[in-house]
Amino acid sequence: MFTIAFGSSYLIEVWILWHPSSWLSSFLKILTASISVVMIVRLVSLLQGLRTHTTETWFLCRSSWLKRNFLLEKPGFCVSPILPKPQTSCDPSQLEAANVAWQEVSDELETRFQKQKSDLTEINKSLQAEITECKQQVAVLQESEARFRLIAYTAPVMIWVSDIEQLCNYFNKVWLEFTGRTIQQEIGHGWLESIHPEDKERCFLTRTTAFDARQSFKMEYRLRRMDGEYRWILDTGIPQYTENNTFVGYIGSCVDITEHKQAEEQIQASLLEKEVLLKEIYHRVKNNLQVISSLLNLQSEYIKDKDDLEIFQQSQMRIESMALIHQKLYQSQDLARIDFSEYIRDLVASLFSSYEVNTNVISLTVNVERVLLSLDAAIPCGLIITELVSNSLKYAFPKGRMGEIAIELRAENNNMLNLRVSDNGIGLPSEFDLKNTTSLGLQLVDALTNQLSGDIIINYTNGVEVKIAFPVLDKNLNWRKK
Repeated sequence: MFTIAFGSSYLIEVWILWHPSSWLSSFLKILTASISVVMIVRLVSLLQGLRTHTTETWFLCRSSWLKRNFLLEKPGFCVSPILPKPQTSCDPSQLEAANVAWQEVSDELETRFQKQKSDLTEINKSLQAEITECKQQVAVLQESEARFRLIAYTAPVMIWVSDIEQLCNYFNKVWLEFTGRTIQQEIGHGWLESIHPEDKERCFLTRTTAFDARQSFKMEYRLRRMDGEYRWILDTGIPQYTENNTFVGYIGSCVDITEHKQAEEQIQASLLEKEVLLKEIYHRVKNNLQVISSLLNLQSEYIKDKDDLEIFQQSQMRIESMALIHQKLYQSQDLARIDFSEYIRDLVASLFSSYEVNTNVISLTVNVERVLLSLDAAIPCGLIITELVSNSLKYAFPKGRMGEIAIELRAENNNMLNLRVSDNGIGLPSEFDLKNTTSLGLQLVDALTNQLSGDIIINYTNGVEVKIAFPVLDKNLNWRKK
């Protein structure tokens, strides 16, 4: 009776509490109940047979047979073959022996049953624990998902989510309020309907390329607001992966950058206006300097004194060197800096032309790196080169002496520019002192070097070599002061 009640209670429990979350546990309960019912059916059949048999030998044989077959769970076992047809006579001594044999069988069956019941109970407990843990994990996951959706739905930016097929399946409240559309209208590719026609193809191509490469992306496009106005949007998308690195889609955020774009356009327009104005200023300064140079040239035609004429010519060349800088700035894409290597070549060519130098007699070697200098550095550096080259052309090679003038400019790693101007002419007197010289040109070189916060070294053996080192921000940027 206990076994019947035990199995029946399991069947009733499975029937009442059947639920997908407990399928495994219910299956084990059905199995346990089924075993109990089958066992009762077999035992009932045995009892009916035992009541009709009185031969002691028969009971002993059948008891041994049960132990070998039923207890060892041989396949194909059936109770009915061991029960012969009923007999009417019954010997008490044989019945006693049969009862003893039956009790042995019953005890061993009960032992086996209790062990199986214990094993199944332990399995059931383990499954119940696993099911409880799974339920807890599902609850935590659901809570986390609900928290994410709450945060995403109320976030101050527009948020979207898409699956691995590039189909959007979520838009937060801010997006829907911005576009004035429903979630049903936006999911899939519906959101593309609100993008400006001129941006739609580019936008879709950017997303598709990023999706195929599983890469993050940023793009700007115009999105129609609920009032019909198109607003500039910055859209950022990031690929999403599970813990086992499985790609599950993208999540993205969008912000309205219309005001930023308008401010940027205004700044660009303002910079363009200033650029045009600055170019006009450079152009006018260059023209005015050329006018001054032309006036000096005209005035020099009326000067008879040789020394005075030389002064006029030197002033004219200094003005032309400054005018050339403004011309380079006017022609440059960068209105704040000029390519000084190109400027040096043009400046020296102008000086050789002014002094009518025969390049077969006096050669020129220029070895300069590409260095960009600001106006504040380019003008004094250009004047220094003008003075040093002019002095070499005037004094280093008297009476048609052949020689060479070399100019070198290079940037060092310690943010210094090294300028070197040399010639292999007659050199300077041994008592020469730059600080006490009467030469206006060399005095100007010393003053301009100080303006550049530089250092000057003059060697006058085997000609004249002037080395000037001055600091710069770096070799490709602006000059700076110490």
